[in-house]
Amino acid sequence: MKLQCSSATGQRPMGVRTASLRPAARLQRCPAAPLRAVRAADAAEGTAEAVEIGGIPRRSALMAALAAAAGAAAAHPSPAAAAEAAAVDAPAASGSGSGSGIAGGGGGDGAFTPFLDNDYSLEVPAAYTYYETPIAVVDRGPQPERSPVRARWESPGGGVSISVLTQRAQTIKRTVLQVSDLAQYGPADEVAKLLLPRGAALLASASIEEARRSRDTPLGVVEIPPRTYYLYEFTTPQGLHVVMSAAAQRGTVYVAGVSAAAGSWDEAKDAAARVVRSFRIRTPSA
Repeated sequence: MKLQCSSATGQRPMGVRTASLRPAARLQRCPAAPLRAVRAADAAEGTAEAVEIGGIPRRSALMAALAAAAGAAAAHPSPAAAAEAAAVDAPAASGSGSGSGIAGGGGGDGAFTPFLDNDYSLEVPAAYTYYETPIAVVDRGPQPERSPVRARWESPGGGVSISVLTQRAQTIKRTVLQVSDLAQYGPADEVAKLLLPRGAALLASASIEEARRSRDTPLGVVEIPPRTYYLYEFTTPQGLHVVMSAAAQRGTVYVAGVSAAAGSWDEAKDAAARVVRSFRIRTPSA
């Protein structure tokens, strides 16, 4: 198709060129690998059979970073060190879900240290090594995009990694309104299709509703809806066993995940469950 500008006399004005527009090539979308789900009760009895619950539209950068951090922990053992942190009281929460450790149960052996950041908090084993995640800054030009990894810890002998990651909610699923709670995406099983990596076998899921304080305003007391946390336990095709807790606030999705190599999971599972259950989002007024 050609576009041509002409004057009222039918002649082409000076300085105007004709242009040919070629039809754009059709984009092909690669098929998404299926996400498998296993009932928690069957998994506990050792009779679990994976079933497909639908495809994942894309691999989230959150989970890609989580898997990368876990791989680094398994490949590079690190010496034990105490993580520096400040004390914080975890808010009360009521939970529901399967009987898996992510919803309740053992609290893990050994000492735990509270870790407090500006917008989140969690408890980590005191013997784990904390790794800085510096923000890259350039003198000129646009600033580089910050890594989704906000914090990372590794177990003393390697093989277990704790990571806190963030990602803009609009890059996970576009919505008209700003995402302030994960429940806007749907129930836990539906959100799993957005957050879990391709080929993951979902072993258990749970949801926790965190009660939030009301606010006094000039118009009166405003009740703040509870915040929803979705907890997942799953395995990856690469052989990692992962538990994670996810929540959203002001258009950002936060994920705290614990990844363990297959040979380290039995020893780490109780501590991993405590880490993800302790994860909380902090509001600026908190």
